[in-house]
Amino acid sequence: MSHHSRASHESSVSASAHSQPLARVGASLTDREKDVLALRARGLSYAEIGEQLGMSHGTAAQHLTSIRRKIGLRAAHELQAELVRAGELSVHTIKAPAFTDRQNEIANLLVRGHTGLDIARALRLHHNTVYGHLDRIVRKLGLETRTELRAWLRDYVEEAA
Repeated sequence: MSHHSRASHESSVSASAHSQPLARVGASLTDREKDVLALRARGLSYAEIGEQLGMSHGTAAQHLTSIRRKIGLRAAHELQAELVRAGELSVHTIKAPAFTDRQNEIANLLVRGHTGLDIARALRLHHNTVYGHLDRIVRKLGLETRTELRAWLRDYVEEAA
């Protein structure tokens, strides 16, 4: 990307980033952090953010770490959950790699109406293993209960359909 086109692209990203509500962080973010956050809110990966803004994926990750610290969050999934709660990230743009293959498998069975015990039997797992996976999914999404997870998954499927 040439310097001219990069500058032009960056200014258009900045304009869209600055128009989004960032109430939790306000003016404490640098313009570059706002650009990175805006692209993350669109569901882009670190590598995709880096490509869009002419930086390495590691630099994009460092900016997101800085943003999380300013907001008071410890983990990447907490930032994702905060963006969903703020309405800046739609649930259907969340990329599946946030969950392990097993967590995706369990979530898919849960959304189809299976109970934890049903899932344990179907996957030949101990029920406590299934509940452990469900609890990790709940935390990754910033939810508090498995009941909230079931509702969130239903909404996710409806929005994606």
